[in-house]
Amino acid sequence: MKKRAIADKIDDLWGSFEKGLLVTLMLTMIVLAVVQIFLRNFFSSGIDGADIIVRHLVLWVGLVGASLAAKEERHLSIDIASRLIPPKWYGLVDALLCLVTFVISLLLVWASITFNRSIYEWGVGSISKGVPALLAGLILPLAFTGVALRFLLRSVRGFIAFAKGEMKRQPFDGRV
Repeated sequence: MKKRAIADKIDDLWGSFEKGLLVTLMLTMIVLAVVQIFLRNFFSSGIDGADIIVRHLVLWVGLVGASLAAKEERHLSIDIASRLIPPKWYGLVDALLCLVTFVISLLLVWASITFNRSIYEWGVGSISKGVPALLAGLILPLAFTGVALRFLLRSVRGFIAFAKGEMKRQPFDGRV
């Protein structure tokens, strides 16, 4: 049995948390939307701010899903390099691209923290009654941090595999 690194165990634990969070967010979104429709159609009322909350939950679902997709290597990617380089370099190029993605994700973490700081400084209190704007925006730095760490981990794994002479990744052949 192959020994797993502690980083892999933490990544798996975090992935399990993200899956649970996704289920919770989706259920909350569905229940809130259905209750809102029911109240509007049968009682001519509704939940104050439910539509805005559902919109923010969609953002949360999308970003948590993006982080989980990065973990499972099911994220969107443009694979031009594999058609241009010899197969023995796939692992190195993949590790380098993961490193670039890590840096870009860190820039997005910084931008999202700056954005949330601006929300605080401008005094935006809440997106709806009882839902602080900072809570709604908290997903931005958290999700981008998750994506960044996953690409860093993948990059390190790729460099190690390349140094050992292992071909870590095959190019995408266009089949799903």
